[in-house]
Amino acid sequence: VKPTEKLAIAVGANNLFDVYPDRLPFGTVDGVNYGFNNSFLPYSSQSPFGFSGRFLYGRVSYDF
Repeated sequence: VKPTEKLAIAVGANNLFDVYPDRLPFGTVDGVNYGFNNSFLPYSSQSPFGFSGRFLYGRVSYDF
């Protein structure tokens, strides 16, 4: 948005609805041993929206 010719305002968001991926299993589940790595790395690195939660930003710039 440019309220004036020299002033610009931008706002945005990443993962606006604060969606998290399903947690990975850890330990032994239904007879399958998944190990204990997933206890401190609970989400897949392949998640399409990451695992850091919502990110909001705003920016104001002025040209002079």
